Amino acid sequence: MREHVHLTTEHRFNPLECRHYLNGQLSVLHCHHYAALYTRLASDVGFLDGKKLLTECAEDSFYEMLRSYFAKHSGIGIKEIFDLGSRYYSLIGMGNMQVSYAGQDRGEVVLHSSHIDTGWLIRMGQYDKPVNYITCGYIAALFSSAYGLPPHSFDVEESESIVTGGECSCFRVVRR
Repeated sequence: MREHVHLTTEHRFNPLECRHYLNGQLSVLHCHHYAALYTRLASDVGFLDGKKLLTECAEDSFYEMLRSYFAKHSGIGIKEIFDLGSRYYSLIGMGNMQVSYAGQDRGEVVLHSSHIDTGWLIRMGQYDKPVNYITCGYIAALFSSAYGLPPHSFDVEESESIVTGGECSCFRVVRR
């Protein structure tokens, strides 16, 4: 097992399609204001479970991105996989993530800064519920891909949140 694994990236822009590709995967990053607005929409919609929909869409998208990255960089240990996953989260502009525990059946993750929380606080102020649905999807994808499981193998719950006044956002991960 290597002591430190470098996060490698390949960025490509297709000018005909106006699309960015990061490590061969289509990549889009919205500003934190826009991301907060569609997160608010997911929270407020009444005729369907918008939070679940946003979380599952994020999980499906991030799963393929992470799975293909880890497949190209085989031979690394589980600790390195979670470290790379945390650094990838920062690379795509989502915040500063630390996986504090990563078991096959459960885990704990801490966000010290959050793209979504920052946008929400600037745009709408504090809120009475956590709003990191996209991050929940990312974390679920990270755990599933790290352990070679299919998407939707883990439930992720945000138990503490920056947007509700916490110093950080904390997530509990449980295998389904």
